[in-house]
Amino acid sequence: MNLNGDELSSGALAERYSVKWTWEASVRGRIGWAPAGTPWLIYVTGGPTWAHLNSANFIPGTVVTTAQSGTHSGWTIGGGVEYQLTPNWIAGLEYRYSSYQTKRYNYLGPVDVDLKTNAVMARLSYLFRM
Repeated sequence: MNLNGDELSSGALAERYSVKWTWEASVRGRIGWAPAGTPWLIYVTGGPTWAHLNSANFIPGTVVTTAQSGTHSGWTIGGGVEYQLTPNWIAGLEYRYSSYQTKRYNYLGPVDVDLKTNAVMARLSYLFRM
């Protein structure tokens, strides 16, 4: 993952704060319903999640200050649908909302990072049968 962003902090007038989201992980359970006689699976999913952010600030005309990083923990919940295309191929679509703890990073002024995400994932899976 390589997501980046920047914003003004509440410190010096021109102090900019940048953040780079480097990785995300979750441990989720899934429970669903497959209507009898159909190739569909409808499910909900949820569990704990973690995101790691690297951050730094800079003021035009000066050097970048010491970078800071942190892992934000939180929770995620969502739902999805899968359709069995053939006995071995399955197509799926899933939506997840994730909310992570707010962390404060201090440079010349404090910057509160309140990370919340919405994600949609499409997938194609192959089922190996023995």
